[in-house]
This record gives sequence, structure tokens and C-alpha cells, in this order.
Amino acid sequence: MRLLLQHGALWKPDDRRAINDVRRNLYDCQAEVSFEVIEALLKHNACARESIEILLKTPTMQRHVAEVQRKLGLLGFDVRTAEQKVAEARQKEESRKWALRALMSHYNREKII
Repeated sequence: MRLLLQHGALWKPDDRRAINDVRRNLYDCQAEVSFEVIEALLKHNACARESIEILLKTPTMQRHVAEVQRKLGLLGFDVRTAEQKVAEARQKEESRKWALRALMSHYNREKII
């Protein structure tokens, strides 16, 4: 694949089925290999970014690439599952509440003194 990309090969899926075929093949690879394929496609401008976004859109693919989620994020792809997004929002809200309580507690102590 690298050799093909170096010589200007392009991936232009003409329908969702073509993307699904690639997705199914990536499921058979390790997450790191899937990341390397995506990174190579981007590096060589071998496909439209939209094609990769569609490729990464399914919950199964998002779970498949979970261990390289940070690396994909650095490339600009949010591959968190819906469950992860809800959990992160909940955690963020809890952190915000904790910070407010700590601030109020500190403010109340200062007021008493």
C-alpha cells in the first residue's frame, strides 16, 4: 500500500459499500495498523477527508480504534463512542461541581475569618 501511495494511488470510494469493504478489512487488523493506513492516506492526500470520517463513523469502528483514539484525535478525528462522550460530559460536570464546592468552601472560610 505504501508503494502505491508513493506513486500517486488514490482511494476514491464511489459508494458506502466500498467504504464498508475497507472497514471490514480493517477490523481484521490491529488498531495501530488501522491508524497507519489512515495516516498514510492523509499523508499522501490519497482520499477525501470525508471518506475517512465516514470510515470511522460506526460504533464498531470506534471501538476497534479505541486504543489509538488519541492519535486519531491529533489528526482531527473524534472517534469517541456515544457512550464515551456521555461519560466524559458527566465527568466534566462532576469536576465542575467539585471545583465550585471547593471554591465556595474556601470563600466561606475566608468570610468567617
